[in-house]
Amino acid sequence: MKKLAILLSLVVLTTACSYAADTKTTPKKQRPVITQEQMQKMKAEREAAFEQKLNLTDEQKAKAKEFRTQAHEKLAPIMKQIKENRQEAFAIKKARGDVKTQEEKLTKLDNEFKELQKEMHKIRQQNMKDFESILTADQKKILKNMKKEGRNRYRKAHPPIKRPVQQTK
Repeated sequence: MKKLAILLSLVVLTTACSYAADTKTTPKKQRPVITQEQMQKMKAEREAAFEQKLNLTDEQKAKAKEFRTQAHEKLAPIMKQIKENRQEAFAIKKARGDVKTQEEKLTKLDNEFKELQKEMHKIRQQNMKDFESILTADQKKILKNMKKEGRNRYRKAHPPIKRPVQQTK
């Protein structure tokens, strides 16, 4: 009986080992490290391509830059608050304590986060309206097509997640 148990355990062990060896683990692709200079260069290239595609005048470029600067100034304190909220949420999750109290604090922070996101969205929408106000009718059509292409690229790169339907009992 002992021999049979030992033999059976050896068979199970070798099967498990061979299965583990067969499963291919593909390493995650690591993103290349991008320096600040490279990031600024890429941003400048994107901006230049955008301006060229819309065929913006120097006056329009100056106005657009002014709008962007104003938006950045408005967004900076909101981004700072979001960063602080995330750090606080991380500290709450890391701290040991009453689960109910933690959930209450996290819910409060989550609500604040949602409000800050709404505020950021309003600022961005206003910035876009301001930018569109300096464009000609032809430029607006081109921008509309660029937005449509961008949304299509996004949808292609980020397909919707199919979640199983929950059945009600």
